[in-house]
Amino acid sequence: MKRKLLFLFLVFILVACASEEEKLRQRIEKYWSLRINGQLAEAYKYEYPLFRKKVDLNAYISTRNNPLARYRKAKILALSFPEKDVAQVEMEFEIEILFSHAKKPLVTTIKRKEKWVKVDGKWYHVPAQ
Repeated sequence: MKRKLLFLFLVFILVACASEEEKLRQRIEKYWSLRINGQLAEAYKYEYPLFRKKVDLNAYISTRNNPLARYRKAKILALSFPEKDVAQVEMEFEIEILFSHAKKPLVTTIKRKEKWVKVDGKWYHVPAQ
């Protein structure tokens, strides 16, 4: 009986962790979809609340609206949870860079680690400083 309860408890924990990871994945995918599609006002809502207190929406949009470079694709490579309610996310991006005299844009791929923090049950992107 004790083994059965322990087993059920472990299954419950694994399911809870898996569903939390899935929630985070969905938030990351939605955030980057908004950024890629130029919906910066909506993407701003996914930024860490302390960041939004320091940076207003207009400043956010102006610093992320670069006519010479834009994100084309974003892919989650790996997730880890170094602390409770903190996630380290390894991302891969396809970026298009426009040069004034080039006939077509340069497309390149970069990798970057991002931090996401859970606040009041929701995951938020923490911008690099």
